[in-house]
Amino acid sequence: VMRRVVSTFHSLQRTLQQYQNRVKAASEDEREDLMDLIRVTEVKIERQARRIVEEAVKIYPAYNRVVEA
Repeated sequence: VMRRVVSTFHSLQRTLQQYQNRVKAASEDEREDLMDLIRVTEVKIERQARRIVEEAVKIYPAYNRVVEA
């Protein structure tokens, strides 16, 4: 399960990087659309990161203590 969740997280990061690179070369109209996509992708990355933490706590009980510290 962890591998799949982390793989999705990395995929979202690559997608975000591609959108950020495209913004630099985009026209103003395209830039607005890309910025919307960037915001949505960032939300998805945050959600996926929370899933990773939830899974890590299940697998590695000591992880919870590290996160709290």
